[in-house]
Amino acid sequence: MNTERLDIRMRDISGSRFEEVKAESLRLDNVSLAHSHIHNANMSGMRLDDVNLTGAAVTNANLSGIRMQDANLSHATIDHVHLFGTEFRRAVLPQACDGNYNADGVYKPVSFVDCELPGAQFIGCDLSGVDIRNCQIGGLRINGIAVEELLQAAADERFRRKVEIAPPNADWPTRYGEEAEKLQRVLGPELVAVHHIGSTSIPGMPAKPIIDVLVEVRNIEAVDAYNDGMRRLGYQPKGENGIPLRRYFNKGGAQRTHHVHVFQTGSGHVTRHLAFRDYLTAHPEEAKRYADLKIKLARQFPADMNAYIEGKDALAKELEAKALDWQAGEREQPERSTE
Repeated sequence: MNTERLDIRMRDISGSRFEEVKAESLRLDNVSLAHSHIHNANMSGMRLDDVNLTGAAVTNANLSGIRMQDANLSHATIDHVHLFGTEFRRAVLPQACDGNYNADGVYKPVSFVDCELPGAQFIGCDLSGVDIRNCQIGGLRINGIAVEELLQAAADERFRRKVEIAPPNADWPTRYGEEAEKLQRVLGPELVAVHHIGSTSIPGMPAKPIIDVLVEVRNIEAVDAYNDGMRRLGYQPKGENGIPLRRYFNKGGAQRTHHVHVFQTGSGHVTRHLAFRDYLTAHPEEAKRYADLKIKLARQFPADMNAYIEGKDALAKELEAKALDWQAGEREQPERSTE
């Protein structure tokens, strides 16, 4: 099939198969190619605007120099594809809320496998959860920054971050309150509630001097529209950052000062974070167990944040399970008479 210079607009051609196709300079505008199969295709110079490629499989294709704008690639697999100079602009790639789950409920990210990505660009895209394996990435740029620089910066930050456990500080609630006011101004009508969580929220608890803030919003998908406002507060948007249906932001780089965890109201993650905080506040002996372990791990791994986090994971999960049971029991307690 030779569809050179073909212009397709406002069409639903979901589930189509394109094999041995030459489609140089093809333009697709507001077209659905969901669950399509594109194999052995030469589509160099193609332009895709507002195209739905959900669940599509692209294999052994030449997509060099294409522009993909406002495209939905959720659940897509891109395998053995040449993407020299390709530009992805505001493309939806990994969002769990777009239905990126297998039949067994396992989250499936967008995958680039054995692809050649030199010169490709991702601009304004959320890449959290994207799986890039065995690909040539020399010259790949993300928001104008070479991927080599991003990888080096990530490595530098990891090794610059020190594990510091500070004594309890009476200023931590004040710092939380100041940040909560700023977040309320940025998130505006989308915001439902703001909570101080983490070790700095527990009275008398030694902690890394980082303020953890939990934000409940009406619609988690709407939070991405506030990324620029969060940047103006000094935060780096990190997308889901490993937890589906979350939006995560941090401030301070290697000298981290704040974490913001955003969930849609009603999320189980809101329940567990608040239960953990309230349980340790109400049970100082459990809080001491947790504090003692953190201090021990900080001394053992002063320059290895990952080892520190892994070392306290088992106890944190144990305490969280107890906290959820305790919270459920508290809710079931009959009201005491005040007479």
